[in-house]
Amino acid sequence: MLQACTFGDESEAGAGGGLFSGHKEVTNVFALVPPSSGNYKAGDVISFSIVHPGILTVAGGVPSIDLTIGGATVAATYTGGSGTRTLSFTYTVQAGETDADGVDVGTSLALNGATITFSSSTGPQNVTTTIPGSNLTGTFVDT
Repeated sequence: MLQACTFGDESEAGAGGGLFSGHKEVTNVFALVPPSSGNYKAGDVISFSIVHPGILTVAGGVPSIDLTIGGATVAATYTGGSGTRTLSFTYTVQAGETDADGVDVGTSLALNGATITFSSSTGPQNVTTTIPGSNLTGTFVDT
């Protein structure tokens, strides 16, 4: 004899409870993993990443994130991470750049023709392009 079973209770339906009790939808928010603190010189690579709670797929284009170094805006470019939760970005310090109060990370992910999606219970979803900008008070540039 077969018996019907339920997962969770009906009060969770439509309230973000998901199929199983306690299941929550993946949030669409990035966290910033800053670069190593230190003094960067011309030719040094500033590497950092952003982390999403879902597995990400990057297709087409090359995303970037703006950095402010000494009042000038430069772009850190995407270097990898499709198929994971972590997207990596790098910027190579140029001669003549100086920033004594810490490099600033912008608050927006530029897609530059790319699409970045993550899986959810309703299928692939586009990621938010808002990221947690920050002043990296321990990351200095002195060329």
